[in-house]
Amino acid sequence: MKTFGAKLKNLWQRVYWLDGAAAFVAIIGIIEGWFGAAFRTSSLFGFIRFLAIAAAIYLMFRFWSVWRSKLLWSLRNRLIVAYVFIAVVPILLLVSLAVLAYAAYSARRAEISYGE
Repeated sequence: MKTFGAKLKNLWQRVYWLDGAAAFVAIIGIIEGWFGAAFRTSSLFGFIRFLAIAAAIYLMFRFWSVWRSKLLWSLRNRLIVAYVFIAVVPILLLVSLAVLAYAAYSARRAEISYGE
């Protein structure tokens, strides 16, 4: 189990400069949305809002791709386990049943042939 510091270091190594810039612009857009009622006349704040929406869409796409890869890895492991239980275990059970049946048949046959 990784510690929080190790997870944070791993996350920091995977973050690109563009992710940091997008997060900064999205935060600026949120602040502008909260406190920007007095500044609505400026076209600069409309552009900041546009950049913030674009940055939020980029971050959602980025986090979705990271989350999807982890989810698919988990799903892949689950599918492998399901394959083992659906395909391999019944085959092993049938083979072991056949071996036991052959052993019982052979024992009965030997008893008839050499028995009293």
